[in-house]
Amino acid sequence: YTATYELVIEVDVEDFEALLEALNNPEVLEIRLNDDIVVPAGVTLDFSGKTIVGNGNSIYFTEPSMLRLNNTKPNGITITAPANISDLVLVGAKGYAIHVYNTTGVVLKDLTIKDSGKGAILVNGSEVTVENITLVNNLWGGIEVSQGVGVNNIPKLTVLGFLLNGENTPASWI
Repeated sequence: YTATYELVIEVDVEDFEALLEALNNPEVLEIRLNDDIVVPAGVTLDFSGKTIVGNGNSIYFTEPSMLRLNNTKPNGITITAPANISDLVLVGAKGYAIHVYNTTGVVLKDLTIKDSGKGAILVNGSEVTVENITLVNNLWGGIEVSQGVGVNNIPKLTVLGFLLNGENTPASWI
């Protein structure tokens, strides 16, 4: 008889350094935020393959100190593999708060996304489910659903619960 098991390592983080260490550790599958986190200028977090539980805390993206090449605005979070993000507030991403690229199995639940320099979420050639999302003061609006450059997969957005966007911008667009 051969026993098989899946080891799920969960960690609690309270600052940027601990979050980055957990994100870069392939053995850590679930990360729980126990405090607000400030992300330094120009950093994009990679949440691919992780479960992130915000516990109602916020991630703040700081203003870049100088213009980036071609005046591009960095996204706050990149996801390129299945991931789950819940109970989190994202504030001040200079580009999109979340960019999901060429993947499936992404679930975003109970999020508030505020003050993004582009839209709140970009779904490029991916399958994403959102549930109970509140959008506040994102320059272009809520969720852009597009195929993306060099991507063959057709994007799919499933909305459960509510998608609130109290602005004069679209809640979602294709």
